[in-house]
Amino acid sequence: MNNHTDQLRHEDLLQLFTTEYEKYASRMDPEAMDGLWDIAPMVFSKWYYTALTGETILTPANIIHCDEEDPKVEKAYVLHVDKKAAGMEKYSFHPVSYTLENHPILRDMQTILNACLPDCTVDENGFFLPEDREELLKKLTLPDGFYLEYLTRLCQQMGFFQKVPAIHIHKVTKSQKADAFFAKEPIEALDTLLWEGCALAAERLQYTMDLEPGMVSSSFSINIWKTTLTLIRSL
Repeated sequence: MNNHTDQLRHEDLLQLFTTEYEKYASRMDPEAMDGLWDIAPMVFSKWYYTALTGETILTPANIIHCDEEDPKVEKAYVLHVDKKAAGMEKYSFHPVSYTLENHPILRDMQTILNACLPDCTVDENGFFLPEDREELLKKLTLPDGFYLEYLTRLCQQMGFFQKVPAIHIHKVTKSQKADAFFAKEPIEALDTLLWEGCALAAERLQYTMDLEPGMVSSSFSINIWKTTLTLIRSL
């Protein structure tokens, strides 16, 4: 696939989002603008995988994937926003191709963990400080704060951060568990992440809905995921 040629062909489709988002942003109060630009990549990713109209299951992702010649390769676009630019000039799209053997989530997790070498300061909940978050977002495939938080929670859950003794501050470094995990074959690592991601989803659902401990499990989450895939494929 020729990324430049394909991107030019996809530009009109992708700009359906940025045109409407810019119209929406123009009606907001100035103090809300920073927040709107921060969440734009996440909102775009949701739009990218959502049906274009209520009468179809056709999504921008479906349309763009039709141009991919290799069935083993998935392609997606990521939105970047330059807050200093004006109007539509602030938006740019970057293509991301991935396979089971070369997946961006593994690279992004390594980026996060490498930022903790030799160690780094975190807040009392183990999350990166604002100045470090800003730098990390520039290095992730999806420059979105919610994505960074999700990957950080995954790393915490899997024991990839090791506490470092410090006075009056909280410090962590990359653990030996992380090294062992990334020594696995990519497909094996992704399979582990699938279950860990479902376990995290179950934990957050239980917390958000104030459910009794044990009411929601990773098996429950993965069964919902499988059922959803089956329904989509049957349409």
